[in-house]
Amino acid sequence: MAQNRQLMYAAVALWVFGAIALVIWAFINDGSATSMLLLLSGIGVIVLAILLYFFSPSRYLTSDVCGAMAMSDVLSLNSVLSSLLVTSQGIHIPSMQAGAPKLYMTLSGDLTADKLAALKPGSAVFDVSSDIKGITLSPPGRELLVYAQGIGASFSSEGLENEIKDVMENGLELANKVSVRRESGKVLISLEGLAMGRMCASIRKEDEGICSRTCCPICSFVACMIAEGTGSKVRVESLKAEGGAIHVTYELI
Repeated sequence: MAQNRQLMYAAVALWVFGAIALVIWAFINDGSATSMLLLLSGIGVIVLAILLYFFSPSRYLTSDVCGAMAMSDVLSLNSVLSSLLVTSQGIHIPSMQAGAPKLYMTLSGDLTADKLAALKPGSAVFDVSSDIKGITLSPPGRELLVYAQGIGASFSSEGLENEIKDVMENGLELANKVSVRRESGKVLISLEGLAMGRMCASIRKEDEGICSRTCCPICSFVACMIAEGTGSKVRVESLKAEGGAIHVTYELI
């Protein structure tokens, strides 16, 4: 968000300089080459300001470069889990319950509501100390969460909807339009114009189960924000791609 504000300030400053150049040209316009150069400079600076204000380059860099880099890691991680016969849903656990955001996946055992409420994974990858065996991983969206918090984002139960919307649309420019709704122990998210839409589509095409196991970095990032804001464990209940939008239902457990 701080980066976006800096871009906005720079665009406004350029617009002011361009406007000043045009005002000066209007007063000294005598048809000379110097006058014409001043006119063209003013127009050029104003056009650059408009482009910088409405078309931030970070969005396109994120889509083309970061999405391609993240996709290989997500697919490789899930290939390893499939080889280990791990097919359970991933549970995002907030830092207040685990010291840092964690992704927990059961290997064996009946994860009842009572055991789930008491679940506090440690630092080891394999947790086999109790009758519930599981794997503890860093969520794919953890670093996005850390980055968002580093630029000033915070998440609370009261303002969670607006906080997620602001981070996704403005802070990181990951989506053109975000809708967040909470109802009866669930959080419903709609993402339109997702910057990493091609990455998400490719991952779903490769293995739709990834969305409910480890998630891609975007869905995991949203799960981390929900977990941090509500203090609850979170998992993906369902995901539906419709047109240019992705609708994800997160369950608070």
